[in-house]
Amino acid sequence: DVLHELMQFLGLLCIGRGKDYFWDLGNAFDLFRAAVLMTLFFNRTSQTLRVLVIFICWMRLLDVFTSAEKIATALLPIKRSAKGLLPVMIVTLVSFCAFMHAFHYVWGESHPIQEVIFKSFSTLITTELPANPHEKSPLELFLTYGAVIFFSIFILNIFIGVIGQQYEHEKQRVQITLKHERSQCCLNFLLRSRIFPCWLCGQTTAKLITGLAFFCAIWLQLAGLDDELDWGWVVTRSANAPTKVGRCLFACLQLIMILAQYQNPEEPWAIRRAATRASNGVDGDLETGGCSVEQQQKQDHRYLWLALPTCNSEHRIGDGANREDSLGRRPTTFRDNW
Repeated sequence: DVLHELMQFLGLLCIGRGKDYFWDLGNAFDLFRAAVLMTLFFNRTSQTLRVLVIFICWMRLLDVFTSAEKIATALLPIKRSAKGLLPVMIVTLVSFCAFMHAFHYVWGESHPIQEVIFKSFSTLITTELPANPHEKSPLELFLTYGAVIFFSIFILNIFIGVIGQQYEHEKQRVQITLKHERSQCCLNFLLRSRIFPCWLCGQTTAKLITGLAFFCAIWLQLAGLDDELDWGWVVTRSANAPTKVGRCLFACLQLIMILAQYQNPEEPWAIRRAATRASNGVDGDLETGGCSVEQQQKQDHRYLWLALPTCNSEHRIGDGANREDSLGRRPTTFRDNW
């Protein structure tokens, strides 16, 4: 994952858009996930780290379904609904802190902060009322009942309503969102393909290598489980002699599978720099592995067609780009917009 992010950043540098990597908050989250997973390679005893890895791996499973359109159209609105919940979450957090501060004063400052947070959460979120109300002061009863009514009727209902409204909004634009997600995946792939060597082998050979590496990785996983649970399926190392050889081998197999996905020399994006041509006086020459000179010349000519909306399709007859429409405006051209 760290290698993928590094290749994406270098690909943006190659096209002169290196700053775009830092403007996207999703890249920061991807780096955080990669750092957590990589830290587990060196530290396997931290419970906090393992809990984070568990949630990260299960959440990443949802990204697999982006390729399935029917499943993605149902999952994307749910995933993207959280982006519009920041204002209502701030209001909820401020209200929670205000009531918790009041409870801390009413219950007595001798209570530890952990107990105050737990009791406040039970009262505000689960609407737990005092077991013996006769033993409580009128101020505490009034504050407790008021907090339960305010949080359960006002705050939580608004929170649920905002979630439903945000979900409906995302559901209406899910087709655009799905195209954007897939376009972003294609962009990341093309950026990384500018750095990864894409001419090492053909597509068929790459598929065979991917399958072999996949089965070897599965065997390593089974071997690790056998070592921990003592199934007796495969012969593994002794648990008393820990080593990182298996983990290093598993990481190498992952790198092989990642690199194999970019092996397709016949595609236009499989471009490599001919380092040997530079010694012959041809600087900056680009060539595609496995392509003839005629194919390379055809690939050098690529076009981008843009459909720009106009207010009035009736244009006065003029000279090229200088013609004007019925409102006296000159139609925009590609050079004007880019």
